[in-house]
Amino acid sequence: MGCAFGLNRFSARGVESVTPDGMEPPMTQPTGRADAPSNSTLVRSTLVVGGLVILALLVWQLHHVLLLGFAAILIAVILRAAAEGVERITPIPSPWSLGVAALLILALLAGFVALLGAQVQAEITELADELPGLLDEAGERLGVDDLQDRVIGWAESLMGGGFMQAAADYAAAAFNAATTALVVIAAAAYLAINPKRYRDGALKLVPPSARGEIGETADNAGRALRSWLLGQLISMLIVGVLTTLGLMLIGVPSPLALGVLAGLLEFIPMVGPIIAAVPAVLLGLSEGGTTALWVVLLYVVIQQVEGNLIMPLIQKRAVNLPPVVMLFAILVAGVLFGALGVVLAVPLAVVVYVVVKQLYVRDALGDDVEIPGETAKE
Repeated sequence: MGCAFGLNRFSARGVESVTPDGMEPPMTQPTGRADAPSNSTLVRSTLVVGGLVILALLVWQLHHVLLLGFAAILIAVILRAAAEGVERITPIPSPWSLGVAALLILALLAGFVALLGAQVQAEITELADELPGLLDEAGERLGVDDLQDRVIGWAESLMGGGFMQAAADYAAAAFNAATTALVVIAAAAYLAINPKRYRDGALKLVPPSARGEIGETADNAGRALRSWLLGQLISMLIVGVLTTLGLMLIGVPSPLALGVLAGLLEFIPMVGPIIAAVPAVLLGLSEGGTTALWVVLLYVVIQQVEGNLIMPLIQKRAVNLPPVVMLFAILVAGVLFGALGVVLAVPLAVVVYVVVKQLYVRDALGDDVEIPGETAKE
């Protein structure tokens, strides 16, 4: 008993070799090397990290091509929406409805050019002829001496090698832009003909366990993008018409050209309307300070009506991006990708918004949120 008691006390100090009942204690595994990662795990992790870095660098180097691909997707979305509209009102089947939709879009553009193209071109030419005088008048009203000479000097500094070199550069840029536009339109046509084929092909790059969820997210993003685009096109048309009528009532020269410009730049929310207002305000200054104030008031009222009445009615079923998100999306895309990024910033933000809400907020965090485009399922 005394011996056993002594063993108990001895074992309480944590140095026992035999338990009180005479049994040996269980052996414990030493920690350290057993939990350390093996060489193969380290190599695999290094390769994965290196591959991700190389992929990020490749995406950054090819960001211009990727943006053009996204532009092709936007055009394909518009073509598919038009084709589905043709299928609803006519018995034309799917492969042929896309061609009919494309012909209708071309006919609308040709009709616009035939009816209003000459007038818009004449007004743009008149606006360009009046620009030097407008700069002088604006400089006098703003108290800036030689504003026209400063603008001309700034333009010449941008030309660098002189007028002929600048003209050659502009011609090359115009040729490249036309070629790029043709490639984008052709890609959009192929995407619109059979979008499921390219969707399923892209999903094969994803692990099989995640294909269902990512495919559903892509479908929701596509529906949200289509709703946003259709709403934006309607908004552009309304803003263009209201601007043209308002400038006609005020008596500002070239109202149709300014209205078309305002409608086109409406595609870039928040920033586009400000850019569109600049030439209108300059023309208003040429007519007098009161006219310029009326022009400013007109653009402000139209933007308030568009933002608070038109867009909420049009995009009830579309994604409703917060204004701060749109503003920062435009700023970030402009800094990273330039002018093309500014044009595509908001539709890109729509896609990212849907992806984040579904894959992160709903799936990862478990919050029950409404996904834009999900309620538009047919």
